[in-house]
Amino acid sequence: MCKLVVIFWRTWFKWNQSVHSKILLPLEDIVGWATAMLENLKASNAKLVGQKREHHRWKPPDNRMLKLNTDAVVHINKGKSSLGMVLHDHGGVVNIAGLCLLSKFYLLMLSKPWQLSEDSR
Repeated sequence: MCKLVVIFWRTWFKWNQSVHSKILLPLEDIVGWATAMLENLKASNAKLVGQKREHHRWKPPDNRMLKLNTDAVVHINKGKSSLGMVLHDHGGVVNIAGLCLLSKFYLLMLSKPWQLSEDSR
């Protein structure tokens, strides 16, 4: 069933490419690509012999504290990136959420990590 859904998705994707980007790709690619993608997914989710899976759950911060969760994605070929953040209080309530889409990104190499102390405020 999963393979059938992926084949339908790939068929839609190829049709969309041909309509919007005028890119025509061989139809033989659909089943082969779907099979390879599902095999890669299965292999990446496979448990190695003797390996224990750790399950991590989000935990709220202590009372009178806030927790900032962040995530980012970079599309190197497109030169674009985006950043997201969510600020929770001790009750798990979202106080602030934000998203930043960047059209260009720069990789910064810092020689030593920044430090924030009471003196730097």
